[in-house]
Amino acid sequence: MIACVGNPLAGDDGLGCVVARLLSALRLPEGVEVVEIGVGGLDLLDAIRGASRAIVVDAVRGGEPGRLVRVEWRGPVALEGGPDGDGLGVAEALSLGYSAFPEEMPRHLVLLGIVGQRFRGEGLSCPVVRALPTLLHVLLEELLDYPS
Repeated sequence: MIACVGNPLAGDDGLGCVVARLLSALRLPEGVEVVEIGVGGLDLLDAIRGASRAIVVDAVRGGEPGRLVRVEWRGPVALEGGPDGDGLGVAEALSLGYSAFPEEMPRHLVLLGIVGQRFRGEGLSCPVVRALPTLLHVLLEELLDYPS
């Protein structure tokens, strides 16, 4: 399961939408499903519940624009503050899912993202576009470990 989260009308937050479209042109290993999710939150939980493995692709805020981020999610985490004005974000949703129904959440979950530069308007910023091939390479490497 690859869950691509993003909003194409919010600049670099459209990363997940772009990745989902690029992946749709590839022949992925049997059993790997790509799902495009608008803004994360509870829709993300619905998409990944029941999957044994999942990769979540999303833009990241904070840090050097264009930097690749890879995090192996290992269950609920304590988050500072609450959701931002956009509602329940990816980290909050995953923490909620692993707290509320851990037996239904993926045993192996990797978050892949690129630090964004701007989160307004349409289209990805140059640093994110430059980092996109690296993200795709890392994502495809992750799929090599998927059972066939």
